[in-house]
Amino acid sequence: MAKQKSGPVRYASYLRCSTDDQAHGDFTTIDTQRDINTRHIAERGGTLTRIYADEGRSGTNLKRPDWQALLRDAEAHLFDRLCVTYMSRLARGEAYHIAEYLLHERGVEIELVREHFTPDLAGHVSKQMTILMDGMYPKMVSQWTRTKMEQMVARGYCCGHMPAIGYRKVHVTDAGEFARGDKEPPKRPVVNSQEADIVRRAFELFVQTGSYPEVVDYLRASTGRMWTFQTAARLIRNDAYRGVQRFGEWVNAAAHEPIISEELWTQARSIDEGKREAGRAPKAHPKDCFPYHVRGLVFCPHCGCRMTPAGHAGRTGTVSYYECLKALKKLTDCPVRRVNASTLHDSILREIERAASHPTRMHALVREAAKVLPEPEDLVAEYRLVDRRLVDIDRRIARCQEAIEVSASPLAPLVQRLEVLHVERAETEARSREIETRGGDRRKHRPDVDAICKLWGRIPDLWNAATDDERTELMQALVIRVEMSEKEKGACDIALMPQAPVHWLELNSCMGAGRGFEPLTFGL
Repeated sequence: MAKQKSGPVRYASYLRCSTDDQAHGDFTTIDTQRDINTRHIAERGGTLTRIYADEGRSGTNLKRPDWQALLRDAEAHLFDRLCVTYMSRLARGEAYHIAEYLLHERGVEIELVREHFTPDLAGHVSKQMTILMDGMYPKMVSQWTRTKMEQMVARGYCCGHMPAIGYRKVHVTDAGEFARGDKEPPKRPVVNSQEADIVRRAFELFVQTGSYPEVVDYLRASTGRMWTFQTAARLIRNDAYRGVQRFGEWVNAAAHEPIISEELWTQARSIDEGKREAGRAPKAHPKDCFPYHVRGLVFCPHCGCRMTPAGHAGRTGTVSYYECLKALKKLTDCPVRRVNASTLHDSILREIERAASHPTRMHALVREAAKVLPEPEDLVAEYRLVDRRLVDIDRRIARCQEAIEVSASPLAPLVQRLEVLHVERAETEARSREIETRGGDRRKHRPDVDAICKLWGRIPDLWNAATDDERTELMQALVIRVEMSEKEKGACDIALMPQAPVHWLELNSCMGAGRGFEPLTFGL
Protein backbone atom coordinates (compact mmCIF):
# COMPACT_ATOMS: atom_id res chain seq x y z
CA MET A 1 0.00 0.00 0.00
CA ALA A 2 1.22 3.46 -0.86
CA LYS A 3 1.70 5.38 2.42
CA GLN A 4 0.13 8.80 2.77
CA LYS A 5 2.86 11.44 2.64
CA SER A 6 1.09 14.30 4.43
CA GLY A 7 -2.24 15.36 5.91
CA PRO A 8 -4.44 13.74 8.54
CA VAL A 9 -4.90 9.96 8.75
CA ARG A 10 -7.84 8.76 6.66
CA TYR A 11 -10.32 6.72 8.69
CA ALA A 12 -13.27 4.54 7.77
CA SER A 13 -15.88 3.66 10.38
CA TYR A 14 -17.62 0.29 10.45
CA LEU A 15 -20.88 -0.30 12.35
CA ARG A 16 -22.80 -3.54 12.82
CA CYS A 17 -25.52 -5.01 14.96
CA SER A 18 -27.70 -8.09 14.70
CA THR A 19 -31.35 -8.26 15.72
CA ASP A 20 -30.39 -9.76 19.10
CA ASP A 21 -27.75 -7.07 19.65
CA GLN A 22 -30.24 -4.34 18.89
CA ALA A 23 -32.56 -5.67 21.57
CA HIS A 24 -29.83 -5.21 24.20
CA GLY A 25 -29.40 -1.49 23.41
CA ASP A 26 -26.29 0.14 24.91
CA PHE A 27 -23.19 0.13 22.66
CA THR A 28 -24.69 -2.43 20.25
CA THR A 29 -27.04 0.04 18.52
CA ILE A 30 -25.93 1.54 15.22
CA ASP A 31 -26.46 5.13 16.39
CA THR A 32 -24.38 4.61 19.55
CA GLN A 33 -21.51 3.05 17.58
CA ARG A 34 -21.61 5.91 15.06
CA ASP A 35 -21.28 8.55 17.83
CA ILE A 36 -18.48 6.69 19.62
CA ASN A 37 -16.43 6.09 16.45
CA THR A 38 -16.89 9.62 15.09
CA ARG A 39 -15.81 11.18 18.39
CA HIS A 40 -12.77 8.88 18.56
CA ILE A 41 -11.62 9.85 15.04
CA ALA A 42 -12.06 13.58 15.79
CA GLU A 43 -10.03 13.32 19.02
CA ARG A 44 -7.11 11.85 17.06
CA GLY A 45 -7.21 14.51 14.37
CA GLY A 46 -8.15 12.08 11.60
CA THR A 47 -10.51 12.57 8.70
CA LEU A 48 -13.56 10.33 8.26
CA THR A 49 -13.83 9.16 4.64
CA ARG A 50 -16.90 6.94 4.86
CA ILE A 51 -19.15 5.09 7.30
CA TYR A 52 -20.05 1.45 6.54
CA ALA A 53 -23.03 -0.01 8.40
CA ASP A 54 -24.57 -3.52 8.35
CA GLU A 55 -27.70 -3.50 10.48
CA GLY A 56 -29.43 -6.75 11.35
CA ARG A 57 -26.46 -8.83 10.15
CA SER A 58 -24.78 -11.66 12.04
CA GLY A 59 -21.16 -11.22 13.08
CA THR A 60 -20.35 -14.83 12.21
CA ASN A 61 -21.08 -14.29 8.50
CA LEU A 62 -18.76 -12.15 6.37
CA LYS A 63 -21.18 -12.00 3.42
CA ARG A 64 -22.50 -8.56 4.43
CA PRO A 65 -23.13 -5.85 1.81
CA ASP A 66 -21.26 -2.96 3.46
CA TRP A 67 -18.44 -5.24 4.61
CA GLN A 68 -17.88 -6.30 1.00
CA ALA A 69 -17.97 -2.63 -0.07
CA LEU A 70 -15.41 -1.82 2.66
CA LEU A 71 -13.01 -4.48 1.31
CA ARG A 72 -13.33 -3.10 -2.22
CA ASP A 73 -12.55 0.45 -1.02
CA ALA A 74 -9.63 -0.87 1.04
CA GLU A 75 -8.28 -2.55 -2.10
CA ALA A 76 -8.49 0.87 -3.81
CA HIS A 77 -6.57 2.49 -0.86
CA LEU A 78 -9.36 4.95 -0.03
CA PHE A 79 -8.50 4.93 3.70
CA ASP A 80 -5.62 3.99 6.02
CA ARG A 81 -7.33 2.83 9.22
CA LEU A 82 -10.64 1.24 10.16
CA CYS A 83 -12.36 2.35 13.36
CA VAL A 84 -14.70 -0.08 15.18
CA THR A 85 -16.17 0.14 18.68
CA TYR A 86 -15.49 -3.47 19.67
CA MET A 87 -13.99 -6.48 17.90
CA SER A 88 -17.39 -8.17 17.94
CA ARG A 89 -18.79 -5.34 15.80
CA LEU A 90 -16.35 -6.28 13.02
CA ALA A 91 -16.82 -10.05 13.36
CA ARG A 92 -17.35 -12.71 16.00
CA GLY A 93 -15.15 -15.66 16.87
CA GLU A 94 -13.10 -17.24 14.09
CA ALA A 95 -14.61 -14.83 11.56
CA TYR A 96 -12.66 -11.99 13.26
CA HIS A 97 -9.32 -13.61 12.38
CA ILE A 98 -10.40 -13.77 8.73
CA ALA A 99 -11.60 -10.15 8.72
CA GLU A 100 -8.37 -8.98 10.36
CA TYR A 101 -6.26 -10.88 7.82
CA LEU A 102 -8.19 -9.47 4.85
CA LEU A 103 -7.71 -5.90 6.09
CA HIS A 104 -4.01 -6.31 6.94
CA GLU A 105 -3.47 -7.85 3.50
CA ARG A 106 -4.78 -4.58 2.03
CA GLY A 107 -2.60 -2.47 4.30
CA VAL A 108 -5.42 -1.25 6.60
CA GLU A 109 -4.94 -1.04 10.37
CA ILE A 110 -7.81 -1.81 12.77
CA GLU A 111 -8.34 0.66 15.60
CA LEU A 112 -10.60 -0.46 18.48
CA VAL A 113 -12.26 2.28 20.54
CA ARG A 114 -13.44 0.46 23.68
CA GLU A 115 -11.03 -2.50 23.73
CA HIS A 116 -7.27 -2.16 24.26
CA PHE A 117 -4.67 -4.93 24.17
CA THR A 118 -1.00 -4.53 25.01
CA PRO A 119 1.59 -5.84 22.50
CA ASP A 120 3.08 -8.33 25.01
CA LEU A 121 2.08 -11.93 25.70
CA ALA A 122 -0.55 -10.95 28.27
CA GLY A 123 -2.23 -8.66 25.74
CA HIS A 124 -2.17 -11.40 23.10
CA VAL A 125 -3.78 -13.91 25.49
CA SER A 126 -6.39 -11.35 26.52
CA LYS A 127 -7.25 -10.64 22.87
CA GLN A 128 -7.58 -14.31 22.01
CA MET A 129 -9.82 -14.92 25.03
CA THR A 130 -12.04 -11.99 24.00
CA ILE A 131 -12.34 -13.38 20.46
CA LEU A 132 -13.20 -16.80 21.90
CA MET A 133 -15.92 -15.37 24.16
CA ASP A 134 -17.33 -13.27 21.29
CA GLY A 135 -17.57 -16.42 19.20
CA MET A 136 -19.28 -18.34 21.98
CA TYR A 137 -22.07 -15.78 22.33
CA PRO A 138 -23.89 -16.53 19.02
CA LYS A 139 -23.60 -20.26 19.74
CA MET A 140 -25.19 -19.69 23.14
CA VAL A 141 -27.94 -17.58 21.54
CA SER A 142 -28.55 -20.37 19.03
CA GLN A 143 -28.86 -22.88 21.88
CA TRP A 144 -31.24 -20.58 23.78
CA THR A 145 -33.32 -20.10 20.64
CA ARG A 146 -33.55 -23.85 20.00
CA THR A 147 -34.69 -24.42 23.56
CA LYS A 148 -37.29 -21.67 23.25
CA MET A 149 -38.61 -23.00 19.91
CA GLU A 150 -38.87 -26.49 21.33
CA GLN A 151 -40.92 -25.23 24.26
CA MET A 152 -43.12 -23.07 22.02
CA VAL A 153 -43.95 -26.06 19.80
CA ALA A 154 -44.62 -28.20 22.87
CA ARG A 155 -47.16 -25.58 24.03
CA GLY A 156 -48.70 -25.18 20.59
CA TYR A 157 -47.50 -21.58 20.05
CA CYS A 158 -46.90 -20.23 16.53
CA CYS A 159 -43.22 -19.91 15.60
CA GLY A 160 -43.40 -17.17 13.00
CA HIS A 161 -44.87 -19.00 10.01
CA MET A 162 -48.17 -18.00 8.42
CA PRO A 163 -51.12 -20.11 9.61
CA ALA A 164 -52.70 -22.49 7.11
CA ILE A 165 -56.02 -21.50 5.56
CA GLY A 166 -58.71 -22.35 8.09
CA TYR A 167 -56.76 -20.96 11.07
CA ARG A 168 -55.92 -17.51 12.44
CA LYS A 169 -53.48 -16.35 15.12
CA VAL A 170 -54.53 -14.97 18.50
CA HIS A 171 -52.37 -13.79 21.41
CA VAL A 172 -51.94 -16.16 24.33
CA THR A 173 -53.08 -14.76 27.67
CA ASP A 174 -51.34 -17.34 29.87
CA ALA A 175 -47.88 -17.27 28.23
CA GLY A 176 -45.99 -16.98 31.54
CA GLU A 177 -42.23 -16.53 31.01
CA PHE A 178 -42.76 -16.19 27.23
CA ALA A 179 -44.33 -12.73 27.73
CA ARG A 180 -42.06 -11.13 30.30
CA GLY A 181 -41.16 -7.47 30.23
CA ASP A 182 -41.98 -5.56 27.06
CA LYS A 183 -42.02 -8.66 24.84
CA GLU A 184 -45.08 -9.29 22.73
CA PRO A 185 -46.92 -12.39 23.98
CA PRO A 186 -46.81 -15.41 21.66
CA LYS A 187 -49.72 -16.46 19.46
CA ARG A 188 -51.65 -19.68 19.08
CA PRO A 189 -53.57 -20.88 15.98
CA VAL A 190 -57.33 -21.08 16.43
CA VAL A 191 -60.00 -22.26 14.00
CA ASN A 192 -61.45 -19.68 11.60
CA SER A 193 -64.98 -21.09 11.28
CA GLN A 194 -65.70 -19.66 7.82
CA GLU A 195 -62.47 -20.89 6.23
CA ALA A 196 -62.61 -24.16 8.18
CA ASP A 197 -65.86 -25.10 6.41
CA ILE A 198 -64.11 -24.59 3.05
CA VAL A 199 -61.19 -26.80 4.06
CA ARG A 200 -63.47 -29.51 5.40
CA ARG A 201 -65.53 -29.48 2.20
CA ALA A 202 -62.34 -29.71 0.09
CA PHE A 203 -61.31 -32.88 1.95
CA GLU A 204 -64.77 -34.39 1.57
CA LEU A 205 -64.81 -33.58 -2.16
CA PHE A 206 -61.42 -35.22 -2.64
CA VAL A 207 -62.58 -38.36 -0.81
CA GLN A 208 -65.75 -38.52 -2.93
CA THR A 209 -64.18 -37.85 -6.36
CA GLY A 210 -60.48 -38.64 -5.91
CA SER A 211 -59.83 -35.74 -8.27
CA TYR A 212 -57.45 -32.86 -7.61
CA PRO A 213 -58.90 -30.80 -10.50
CA GLU A 214 -62.31 -30.96 -8.78
CA VAL A 215 -60.71 -29.69 -5.56
CA VAL A 216 -58.90 -26.90 -7.45
CA ASP A 217 -62.15 -25.70 -9.07
CA TYR A 218 -63.96 -25.73 -5.72
CA LEU A 219 -61.21 -23.81 -3.90
CA ARG A 220 -61.01 -21.19 -6.66
CA ALA A 221 -64.78 -20.64 -6.54
CA SER A 222 -64.94 -20.58 -2.73
CA THR A 223 -61.92 -18.42 -1.90
CA GLY A 224 -61.42 -16.28 -5.00
CA ARG A 225 -57.72 -17.23 -5.03
CA MET A 226 -55.62 -18.79 -7.79
CA TRP A 227 -55.23 -22.45 -6.76
CA THR A 228 -53.14 -24.99 -8.69
CA PHE A 229 -52.71 -28.76 -8.57
CA GLN A 230 -49.61 -28.31 -6.36
CA THR A 231 -51.25 -25.95 -3.84
CA ALA A 232 -54.37 -28.12 -3.63
CA ALA A 233 -52.21 -31.20 -3.05
CA ARG A 234 -50.31 -29.40 -0.28
CA LEU A 235 -53.63 -28.60 1.42
CA ILE A 236 -54.80 -32.23 1.28
CA ARG A 237 -51.41 -33.45 2.59
CA ASN A 238 -51.14 -30.86 5.40
CA ASP A 239 -51.57 -32.64 8.74
CA ALA A 240 -52.06 -29.29 10.51
CA TYR A 241 -55.78 -29.83 9.81
CA ARG A 242 -55.77 -32.82 12.15
CA GLY A 243 -54.20 -30.74 14.97
CA VAL A 244 -50.49 -31.45 14.30
CA GLN A 245 -47.89 -28.65 14.49
CA ARG A 246 -44.50 -29.05 12.81
CA PHE A 247 -41.57 -26.66 13.08
CA GLY A 248 -38.15 -27.88 12.01
CA GLU A 249 -37.34 -31.06 13.87
CA TRP A 250 -40.06 -30.57 16.48
CA VAL A 251 -43.56 -32.06 16.22
CA ASN A 252 -46.59 -31.61 18.48
CA ALA A 253 -49.27 -34.17 17.60
CA ALA A 254 -52.00 -32.34 19.52
CA ALA A 255 -51.06 -28.68 19.34
CA HIS A 256 -54.39 -27.08 18.41
CA GLU A 257 -58.01 -27.82 17.55
CA PRO A 258 -58.36 -29.99 14.42
CA ILE A 259 -60.60 -29.03 11.50
CA ILE A 260 -61.14 -32.51 10.06
CA SER A 261 -61.70 -35.82 11.74
CA GLU A 262 -59.08 -38.53 11.92
CA GLU A 263 -61.29 -40.75 9.76
CA LEU A 264 -61.54 -38.13 6.99
CA TRP A 265 -57.78 -37.56 7.13
CA THR A 266 -57.07 -41.29 6.81
CA GLN A 267 -59.38 -41.65 3.80
CA ALA A 268 -57.82 -38.67 2.01
CA ARG A 269 -54.28 -39.92 2.64
CA SER A 270 -55.17 -43.40 1.38
CA ILE A 271 -56.56 -42.02 -1.89
CA ASP A 272 -53.57 -39.68 -2.39
CA GLU A 273 -51.03 -42.46 -1.80
CA GLY A 274 -52.97 -44.75 -4.12
CA LYS A 275 -52.81 -42.16 -6.90
CA ARG A 276 -49.05 -41.91 -6.45
CA GLU A 277 -48.58 -45.66 -6.55
CA ALA A 278 -50.76 -45.89 -9.65
CA GLY A 279 -48.39 -43.56 -11.43
CA ARG A 280 -50.71 -40.58 -11.66
CA ALA A 281 -48.29 -38.34 -9.78
CA PRO A 282 -45.67 -36.50 -11.89
CA LYS A 283 -42.86 -38.84 -12.95
CA ALA A 284 -39.21 -38.20 -13.64
CA HIS A 285 -38.19 -38.09 -17.27
CA PRO A 286 -36.85 -41.45 -18.49
CA LYS A 287 -33.19 -41.71 -19.35
CA ASP A 288 -32.41 -40.89 -22.97
CA CYS A 289 -30.71 -44.02 -24.35
CA PHE A 290 -30.54 -42.87 -27.98
CA PRO A 291 -26.99 -43.23 -29.43
CA TYR A 292 -25.86 -39.70 -30.37
CA HIS A 293 -22.94 -40.68 -32.61
CA VAL A 294 -21.66 -37.12 -33.24
CA ARG A 295 -22.20 -35.85 -29.69
CA GLY A 296 -20.09 -32.74 -29.06
CA LEU A 297 -19.26 -32.27 -32.77
CA VAL A 298 -22.40 -30.43 -33.97
CA PHE A 299 -22.37 -26.60 -33.79
CA CYS A 300 -24.78 -23.75 -34.50
CA PRO A 301 -22.87 -21.00 -36.41
CA HIS A 302 -25.63 -18.44 -35.80
CA CYS A 303 -25.46 -18.61 -32.01
CA GLY A 304 -21.80 -19.68 -31.70
CA CYS A 305 -22.50 -22.67 -29.47
CA ARG A 306 -22.76 -26.44 -29.52
CA MET A 307 -25.93 -28.33 -30.35
CA THR A 308 -26.63 -30.63 -27.42
CA PRO A 309 -28.45 -33.99 -27.55
CA ALA A 310 -32.11 -33.60 -26.55
CA GLY A 311 -35.15 -35.88 -26.68
CA HIS A 312 -38.68 -34.51 -27.15
CA ALA A 313 -41.76 -36.57 -26.41
CA GLY A 314 -44.46 -36.62 -29.09
CA ARG A 315 -47.64 -38.51 -29.79
CA THR A 316 -45.80 -41.38 -31.45
CA GLY A 317 -42.91 -41.51 -28.98
CA THR A 318 -39.68 -39.67 -28.21
CA VAL A 319 -37.79 -38.03 -31.10
CA SER A 320 -34.07 -37.37 -30.66
CA TYR A 321 -32.46 -34.12 -31.82
CA TYR A 322 -29.31 -32.08 -31.70
CA GLU A 323 -30.62 -28.80 -30.24
CA CYS A 324 -28.93 -25.38 -30.10
CA LEU A 325 -27.99 -24.69 -26.48
CA LYS A 326 -28.84 -20.97 -26.57
CA ALA A 327 -32.13 -21.64 -28.31
CA LEU A 328 -32.90 -24.29 -25.69
CA LYS A 329 -32.35 -21.65 -22.97
CA LYS A 330 -34.39 -19.10 -25.00
CA LEU A 331 -31.42 -16.75 -25.27
CA THR A 332 -31.59 -16.34 -29.06
CA ASP A 333 -34.07 -16.60 -31.91
CA CYS A 334 -32.12 -19.38 -33.64
CA PRO A 335 -33.20 -20.17 -37.24
CA VAL A 336 -31.97 -23.78 -36.91
CA ARG A 337 -32.98 -24.58 -33.30
CA ARG A 338 -32.83 -28.36 -33.70
CA VAL A 339 -31.81 -31.06 -36.20
CA ASN A 340 -33.16 -34.61 -36.23
CA ALA A 341 -30.34 -36.85 -34.91
CA SER A 342 -31.25 -40.00 -36.90
CA THR A 343 -31.47 -38.03 -40.16
CA LEU A 344 -28.11 -36.38 -39.51
CA HIS A 345 -26.40 -39.74 -38.85
CA ASP A 346 -27.94 -41.39 -41.91
CA SER A 347 -27.09 -38.46 -44.18
CA ILE A 348 -23.41 -38.38 -43.17
CA LEU A 349 -23.14 -42.13 -43.72
CA ARG A 350 -24.95 -41.91 -47.08
CA GLU A 351 -22.65 -39.17 -48.38
CA ILE A 352 -19.55 -41.15 -47.33
CA GLU A 353 -20.91 -44.12 -49.32
CA ARG A 354 -21.61 -41.89 -52.34
CA ALA A 355 -18.10 -40.42 -52.25
CA ALA A 356 -16.59 -43.92 -52.10
CA SER A 357 -18.52 -44.98 -55.22
CA HIS A 358 -17.53 -41.91 -57.30
CA PRO A 359 -13.73 -41.70 -57.91
CA THR A 360 -14.14 -38.27 -59.52
CA ARG A 361 -15.59 -36.88 -56.33
CA MET A 362 -12.92 -38.65 -54.29
CA HIS A 363 -10.17 -37.07 -56.46
CA ALA A 364 -11.52 -33.64 -55.52
CA LEU A 365 -11.59 -34.57 -51.82
CA VAL A 366 -8.02 -35.88 -51.94
CA ARG A 367 -6.85 -32.67 -53.60
CA GLU A 368 -8.43 -30.66 -50.81
CA ALA A 369 -6.90 -32.94 -48.18
CA ALA A 370 -3.45 -32.58 -49.77
CA LYS A 371 -3.67 -28.80 -49.27
CA VAL A 372 -3.65 -29.22 -45.51
CA LEU A 373 -0.98 -31.94 -45.37
CA PRO A 374 2.30 -30.89 -43.72
CA GLU A 375 4.87 -29.53 -46.16
CA PRO A 376 7.07 -32.41 -47.46
CA GLU A 377 10.62 -32.46 -46.19
CA ASP A 378 13.35 -31.41 -48.62
CA LEU A 379 15.10 -34.78 -48.51
CA VAL A 380 17.08 -34.19 -51.73
CA ALA A 381 18.86 -31.13 -50.36
CA GLU A 382 19.53 -32.91 -47.07
CA TYR A 383 20.87 -35.99 -48.88
CA ARG A 384 23.25 -33.85 -50.99
CA LEU A 385 24.52 -32.11 -47.85
CA VAL A 386 25.27 -35.46 -46.18
CA ASP A 387 26.94 -36.76 -49.35
CA ARG A 388 29.25 -33.72 -49.51
CA ARG A 389 30.10 -34.27 -45.85
CA LEU A 390 31.12 -37.87 -46.58
CA VAL A 391 33.42 -36.70 -49.39
CA ASP A 392 35.03 -34.14 -47.07
CA ILE A 393 35.56 -36.72 -44.33
CA ASP A 394 37.18 -39.16 -46.81
CA ARG A 395 39.52 -36.39 -47.97
CA ARG A 396 40.63 -35.63 -44.40
CA ILE A 397 41.14 -39.34 -43.68
CA ALA A 398 43.42 -39.65 -46.76
CA ARG A 399 45.53 -36.67 -45.68
CA CYS A 400 45.85 -38.07 -42.16
CA GLN A 401 47.02 -41.45 -43.52
CA GLU A 402 49.67 -39.75 -45.74
CA ALA A 403 50.97 -37.79 -42.75
CA ILE A 404 51.34 -41.01 -40.76
CA GLU A 405 53.38 -42.66 -43.54
CA VAL A 406 55.91 -39.81 -44.04
CA SER A 407 56.04 -38.33 -40.51
CA ALA A 408 59.12 -38.70 -38.32
CA SER A 409 57.42 -37.11 -35.28
CA PRO A 410 55.30 -38.99 -32.65
CA LEU A 411 52.35 -40.76 -34.32
CA ALA A 412 49.93 -40.85 -31.34
CA PRO A 413 48.12 -37.55 -32.13
CA LEU A 414 47.70 -38.51 -35.80
CA VAL A 415 46.33 -41.98 -34.92
CA GLN A 416 43.89 -40.42 -32.45
CA ARG A 417 42.72 -37.92 -35.09
CA LEU A 418 42.24 -40.76 -37.61
CA GLU A 419 40.03 -42.68 -35.14
CA VAL A 420 37.81 -39.61 -34.62
CA LEU A 421 37.36 -39.21 -38.37
CA HIS A 422 36.34 -42.86 -38.78
CA VAL A 423 33.69 -42.47 -36.05
CA GLU A 424 32.38 -39.31 -37.71
CA ARG A 425 32.20 -41.09 -41.08
CA ALA A 426 30.20 -43.98 -39.57
CA GLU A 427 27.65 -41.54 -38.09
CA THR A 428 27.31 -39.69 -41.40
CA GLU A 429 26.77 -42.96 -43.32
CA ALA A 430 23.99 -43.89 -40.84
CA ARG A 431 22.35 -40.49 -41.45
CA SER A 432 22.54 -41.09 -45.22
CA ARG A 433 20.82 -44.48 -44.90
CA GLU A 434 18.09 -42.92 -42.71
CA ILE A 435 17.33 -40.28 -45.37
CA GLU A 436 17.11 -42.95 -48.06
CA THR A 437 14.66 -44.98 -45.91
CA ARG A 438 12.44 -41.94 -45.26
CA GLY A 439 12.33 -41.15 -48.95
CA GLY A 440 11.30 -44.68 -49.79
CA ASP A 441 8.56 -44.71 -47.12
CA ARG A 442 7.18 -41.43 -48.40
CA ARG A 443 6.97 -42.79 -51.93
CA LYS A 444 5.46 -46.04 -50.67
CA HIS A 445 2.71 -44.32 -48.56
CA ARG A 446 1.63 -41.73 -51.11
CA PRO A 447 -2.22 -41.36 -50.91
CA ASP A 448 -3.98 -43.39 -53.56
CA VAL A 449 -7.59 -42.54 -54.59
CA ASP A 450 -8.50 -46.15 -55.44
CA ALA A 451 -7.22 -47.37 -52.07
CA ILE A 452 -9.18 -44.67 -50.22
CA CYS A 453 -12.35 -45.49 -52.19
CA LYS A 454 -11.92 -49.16 -51.34
CA LEU A 455 -11.50 -48.45 -47.63
CA TRP A 456 -14.44 -46.01 -47.54
CA GLY A 457 -16.56 -48.54 -49.40
CA ARG A 458 -16.23 -50.92 -46.44
CA ILE A 459 -17.73 -48.39 -43.99
CA PRO A 460 -21.43 -49.23 -44.72
CA ASP A 461 -20.75 -52.94 -44.13
CA LEU A 462 -18.90 -52.17 -40.90
CA TRP A 463 -21.75 -49.88 -39.85
CA ASN A 464 -24.42 -52.55 -40.37
CA ALA A 465 -22.49 -55.10 -38.33
CA ALA A 466 -21.42 -52.75 -35.53
CA THR A 467 -22.99 -52.12 -32.13
CA ASP A 468 -24.14 -48.63 -31.11
CA ASP A 469 -20.91 -48.03 -29.18
CA GLU A 470 -18.80 -49.15 -32.16
CA ARG A 471 -20.83 -46.92 -34.50
CA THR A 472 -20.21 -43.94 -32.23
CA GLU A 473 -16.49 -44.71 -32.19
CA LEU A 474 -16.44 -44.96 -36.00
CA MET A 475 -18.38 -41.71 -36.51
CA GLN A 476 -16.24 -39.86 -33.98
CA ALA A 477 -13.13 -40.99 -35.88
CA LEU A 478 -14.47 -39.83 -39.27
CA VAL A 479 -16.26 -36.58 -38.36
CA ILE A 480 -14.32 -33.62 -36.99
CA ARG A 481 -17.00 -30.89 -36.91
CA VAL A 482 -20.53 -30.31 -38.24
CA GLU A 483 -22.09 -26.87 -38.59
CA MET A 484 -25.78 -26.56 -39.49
CA SER A 485 -26.46 -23.18 -41.10
CA GLU A 486 -30.09 -24.11 -41.80
CA LYS A 487 -32.38 -26.98 -40.83
CA GLU A 488 -31.53 -28.82 -44.08
CA LYS A 489 -28.17 -27.34 -44.91
CA GLY A 490 -24.79 -27.47 -43.24
CA ALA A 491 -21.08 -28.10 -43.55
CA CYS A 492 -18.84 -30.84 -42.20
CA ASP A 493 -15.13 -31.50 -41.54
CA ILE A 494 -14.16 -35.13 -42.12
CA ALA A 495 -10.88 -36.97 -41.62
CA LEU A 496 -10.09 -38.24 -45.11
CA MET A 497 -6.45 -39.17 -44.42
CA PRO A 498 -4.22 -39.12 -41.31
CA GLN A 499 -3.36 -35.51 -40.42
CA ALA A 500 -5.35 -34.28 -43.44
CA PRO A 501 -8.97 -33.39 -42.65
CA VAL A 502 -11.19 -32.26 -45.51
CA HIS A 503 -12.64 -28.94 -44.38
CA TRP A 504 -16.15 -27.65 -44.85
CA LEU A 505 -17.70 -30.26 -47.06
CA GLU A 506 -21.07 -28.86 -48.06
CA LEU A 507 -23.86 -30.85 -46.43
CA ASN A 508 -27.13 -29.72 -47.96
CA SER A 509 -30.14 -30.95 -49.83
CA CYS A 510 -29.97 -28.09 -52.34
CA MET A 511 -26.64 -29.11 -53.98
CA GLY A 512 -25.24 -25.67 -53.20
CA ALA A 513 -21.92 -24.50 -54.60
CA GLY A 514 -18.84 -25.80 -52.82
CA ARG A 515 -15.89 -23.84 -51.59
CA GLY A 516 -13.53 -24.31 -54.51
CA PHE A 517 -14.06 -28.07 -54.89
CA GLU A 518 -16.72 -30.66 -55.56
CA PRO A 519 -19.08 -30.68 -52.51
CA LEU A 520 -20.01 -33.75 -50.55
CA THR A 521 -23.78 -33.27 -50.50
CA PHE A 522 -25.88 -33.86 -47.40
CA GLY A 523 -29.56 -34.57 -47.89
CA LEU A 524 -31.75 -33.89 -44.84
